[in-house]
Amino acid sequence: MAQSAVSAIRSGCEMLQQGKAVIEEFKGEAESVVGEAKATITELQELWQWVQDIWAGVVEVTALGT
Repeated sequence: MAQSAVSAIRSGCEMLQQGKAVIEEFKGEAESVVGEAKATITELQELWQWVQDIWAGVVEVTALGT
């Protein structure tokens, strides 16, 4: 009976270690996705600023021409 309990405890410990490994892998992948999303947002913000600058230049040139 004692060996059965020890075996069950060892099995439980192994499952916990495997679960921890899966969680760590998921955490790493999630952090990677978040990093990529932040980089994409930064690029979109820069693109939007570029478009606004171009539009401001068009409006300025148009205003000077009238």
